Amino acid sequence: MALGKKAETRDMVLTEVDRRRIAHRLQLLEQRLTHYPEPLVTVRLTPHPTERQTQVDPRVRLGPEGADLISHHAAETIDRAVALAIDDVLCRQEHHHSALPHAASFGAPSRGKHGSTAARPVRKEDKHHERE
Repeated sequence: MALGKKAETRDMVLTEVDRRRIAHRLQLLEQRLTHYPEPLVTVRLTPHPTERQTQVDPRVRLGPEGADLISHHAAETIDRAVALAIDDVLCRQEHHHSALPHAASFGAPSRGKHGSTAARPVRKEDKHHERE
């Protein structure tokens, strides 16, 4: 499902380059959240002129009844702060996903009758074909 996006800038004017970079980071996040119903991300940008930094606080809701992933990062440039914060959210999403009940069996071979990968006995015909 498409990612709902909301940006809050507190007394900040973003350049077109900053807007494109933020949109690119959010697009990467959207690719990872395609399997969640109605994900929503809110990004709050807060300038700290005395420290010459911008704080970025993304909050990702993984659906109507899903978990919230929250991060807080600050850096000297908006792009760096957004990159750190979104990367942190992606790590949190991966950690959240690995804690789900199905995560332990993800990537494991099927144990079904037709999909079994168990070792089967070697027949004489198989040995003959291996030597050729």
